[in-house]
Amino acid sequence: MLSSRLLYICCTIFFGVQSFAAEVKAPVPSVVQPSEEDLKMVRGIDSAYQKAKTVSMNIKKSIKSQLIDSHASSSGKVLFSKGRMRMELNDPDKSLVVIDKKHIWVVNYPSGEFKNSALQVLKAEISSKKGRSQNFLGLLTQGGVLKYFNVSGLMKLSDEEKIFFLQPNDATVEFKRAQMVLNPKTKRITGLRYWDELDNETVFEFSNIKFDVKLDEKNFNFELPEGADLTEF
Repeated sequence: MLSSRLLYICCTIFFGVQSFAAEVKAPVPSVVQPSEEDLKMVRGIDSAYQKAKTVSMNIKKSIKSQLIDSHASSSGKVLFSKGRMRMELNDPDKSLVVIDKKHIWVVNYPSGEFKNSALQVLKAEISSKKGRSQNFLGLLTQGGVLKYFNVSGLMKLSDEEKIFFLQPNDATVEFKRAQMVLNPKTKRITGLRYWDELDNETVFEFSNIKFDVKLDEKNFNFELPEGADLTEF
């Protein structure tokens, strides 16, 4: 007869194998063609962000670089108002993006031993292809993501999470491909993901999403800091 200790070991191995087998056999959601109902839903949600007077969200941004095999993340807040945007991210990768009525301003703050270096500021016309391609998130307030992308597939992860696969209109943006994560119950965009021409992946995750909150107009104004290095597109 097996000792209690040996029996315990055997049971642990057996159930561990069974658990592993169950995980291996777990079905992986497949990508399917979205139904007309799905397309109507994603269009409606995309449009809601255009019609809202203001939108306020907490944001987490992650970037995975293929070239140098690195991964960086930062968090902060993003604000939208009538075609304008302000996204402010904190350390370790501090940055600021402001879209006013004509331009997009991208501010990269120096870090580490270069903290006393001049700010690097990019400026571009929001009406240009290059300008739109400087900030994917800004498309939400510049006519909507679906103005620049076509829906090519759908993956349903749960009743509260659907991923829409997007292919860009090459004439309007320079992104390679993208995904939009929606919550069908709350009718909110909970995530965006895109790949640039070098296949670097950028992921946005949103929380605490609020529509039509009061925002200070100063959030959408930008003045070039003294001593900053400006690059215009």
